[in-house]
Amino acid sequence: MADNTSPIQIAEAAKKLKCGSVAYTYNDPVIFIEYAIDVAMLFMNDKSIMLLFQQDILMNPPERIFFAVMDVANIDLKGFSQKFYRKLTGSEIEPVLHSIASVAQETECCLELTTLLIRGENDSPQELEKLSLWVLETCGS
Repeated sequence: MADNTSPIQIAEAAKKLKCGSVAYTYNDPVIFIEYAIDVAMLFMNDKSIMLLFQQDILMNPPERIFFAVMDVANIDLKGFSQKFYRKLTGSEIEPVLHSIASVAQETECCLELTTLLIRGENDSPQELEKLSLWVLETCGS
């Protein structure tokens, strides 16, 4: 059974409970992006509540719209090679890098990256150096 909670109910509850943040965690924003934006818009003039997003991300055009209304985003960068992405996630690295660059360069959203190291898979000094240099060049210091 799914709960039906309106964006206004979420905003009212957060304010009533004096929450410091409303977090979107481990949900694919593509399937509820309009709802997430509607919730976020209710907090646009209330900077006492931060809007946080945490997830593995593969969003294309909606990312600018979505992240324009988020305060903080935590994005997983699983590794820094196509071989790793294909082998362990079955996906491509390029869309992830594009999304990270877009959030960093085209929005005011504070960006946090998470890379969990897996011994023997994505933890070589060479890969970590490449990842670090890319983050510095793409996302700034």
